[in-house]
Amino acid sequence: MLKNSRWLLALMIVFTVALVGCTAETPADQNATEGTENNSTGETESNTETGSAEQLLRMVIQEEPTNLDPQVGTDGYSMIVNNAVLEGLVRFHDGEIIPGIAEEWEVSEDGLTYTFHLRDSVWSDGTELTAEDFKDSFIRLIDPATQSPYAYVGYYVENAQAFNEGDITDAEQVGVNVIDANTLEFTLVSPTKQFLSLMSFLSYLPSNAGAVEEFGQEYAADPNKMLYNGPFVLTEWKHQESLTLEKNPNYWNSDAITLEKVEINIVPDDGTASGMFETGNIDLVLIGREYIEKYESEGKANFYNKGTVQFVQYNFDSEVGEFLRNANFRKAISHAIDREGLVNGVLKNGSSPAQRYVMPTTLGKETDFGEEYPFSPFPAQVDVAKAEEYLEAALSELGKSKDDIPTIEFLASDRPDDRIISEAIQDMLAQNLGISIDISVAPHSQRLQMMLDSNYQMMWGGWGPDFNDPMTYLDIFTSSSGYNTTGFQDEIYDGLVAEANAKADVELRGDLLFMTEQHLVEHGPVTTVFFAGGAYAKADNLENVKMNHIGAEIDFIFAEFR
Repeated sequence: MLKNSRWLLALMIVFTVALVGCTAETPADQNATEGTENNSTGETESNTETGSAEQLLRMVIQEEPTNLDPQVGTDGYSMIVNNAVLEGLVRFHDGEIIPGIAEEWEVSEDGLTYTFHLRDSVWSDGTELTAEDFKDSFIRLIDPATQSPYAYVGYYVENAQAFNEGDITDAEQVGVNVIDANTLEFTLVSPTKQFLSLMSFLSYLPSNAGAVEEFGQEYAADPNKMLYNGPFVLTEWKHQESLTLEKNPNYWNSDAITLEKVEINIVPDDGTASGMFETGNIDLVLIGREYIEKYESEGKANFYNKGTVQFVQYNFDSEVGEFLRNANFRKAISHAIDREGLVNGVLKNGSSPAQRYVMPTTLGKETDFGEEYPFSPFPAQVDVAKAEEYLEAALSELGKSKDDIPTIEFLASDRPDDRIISEAIQDMLAQNLGISIDISVAPHSQRLQMMLDSNYQMMWGGWGPDFNDPMTYLDIFTSSSGYNTTGFQDEIYDGLVAEANAKADVELRGDLLFMTEQHLVEHGPVTTVFFAGGAYAKADNLENVKMNHIGAEIDFIFAEFR
């Protein structure tokens, strides 16, 4: 039992019950022979006889997708659905970048020009899909009128930031050009290692300009208010209940798609979802924390890396900002958190204590970033003496006493894990530092909006990678990022990010990324707690479902029942 972990004992009692210039093969033939899940615990035979000879996949997600408009959507559930009903120039599948609507591409020697050659393909209504569709979608992403929180992921393209910020108004000055109906060219500000990977990301997926004009802000609000170009089409959406997807006969690679239909039920409660799986009413379930030991003992639990770094996030501009802006105050909070006890004693889902900000297994120069740049500023276990030392230093710098520390509001979503984690942190800070926090719980979509509106003091947050590079974790806290809602504005940090983005030299870029992470840890608005893992169970005859740590968490595109 870890020192100073009364909260842990109580909770245990409660819960005892990419690539450059290439042409690649599609996975049409590959998926018929490849193995199933990575990172498995080694499944054994079970009595779970679910699945369907009709190639019907039934699964659950916890919440309603917030917005299926690819240039506006932000949440993970929207990414899962859009990964199935839309397709970008490339597709991220099973850890690799494979051709999507672009059948091949070239990158110039200086790394500044990407030329994509599109295959012949159509929208779900049979109309031709062209390079113009992708250009229109990109301009829409960075158009200030769209107000996309993800507009900044377009800033790698020449003049995209100037257009988004209103410094230029002529979209033709932006570095995306249609050469002909099947050829699209991007001109970048500087060589960008992760640009190809970004082509598969949500914000770069195509939206149909005609449908956008017809439906306006209602675009993608219902199945008949958007067009599709991916493996599936959305045929029914019972809001807050379920979504139904059916195979898209007009998809260019439809012969590689075995599933005929996917039913996605919206089930917030882990117990209900587990019960549906046990009774054969669904074929795939993400295992809730309380049920992991049961499924693992039965040989049904498959563990995977979610890729998400979970953290306490601070709003420097809030009413308690003078405390939160103080680095020693944040270090005091960090040393009062028992990361190891939380992940091993409560979550038990493959998560690991986060002793740094960038996930160590993220691709570095050649190997894992964590191997190339070891770094562990955050303690795995609670250190009360160090926490008190940092708190005393903070109060001295602020000219305050301990009695001056106000009760701090702590925002969390109503997801079960978020509640229990927030309560654990509340208990740790009270026990180890005498700091009081009041937890405010909101539905996930409301919590997201409160974050975007900077309507919080402290909150439970996290970030999942959009591409396999440290920059995916770092650029969200630049001054220009739509997701930097913390009041953290740092010219040095912005400069480090900009310089890293401009470096073609892999060694120098890696060094700059590490310097950026170090600066964020010391001066930035987050205290990391753990790197998230997850677990799932599936029907015995369901094959080729992939659980991703980048982009869409659940990828069932090439899944099948055998």
